[in-house]
Amino acid sequence: GAAVLSLQPAGASENGGAASVAAAGEDSLQASAYRAILRAQQFDGAFDLGGLPGGAGAAAGLPPLLLEGLSRAWGGASSGGTAGRAVAHTAVALAALSSQFASLQSSWTLVAAKARAWLA
Repeated sequence: GAAVLSLQPAGASENGGAASVAAAGEDSLQASAYRAILRAQQFDGAFDLGGLPGGAGAAAGLPPLLLEGLSRAWGGASSGGTAGRAVAHTAVALAALSSQFASLQSSWTLVAAKARAWLA
């Protein structure tokens, strides 16, 4: 089957989860995912979401295999794929911020501007 890109935080489900999940718990998961993405930005503006199951990407609900596939697709044969990895991780981080955390845009606008400048 085809791989489906889901930008939901880890632990989130499309049906809203069990009724016993408190709103505070969901907010905590969202806050953890948000902080994981922001902490993954490097000094130059690029993002490194990690390639391990415990990396920032996984904490934000982004599967490591997805990140690896995108890195290979953008990497080509040049520079050992490092540039492609940084481009892929930065693009995914920007997409996750705008799709999952649009309500917090005023707090990540400068982060996104620095990432876009790095991509340019």
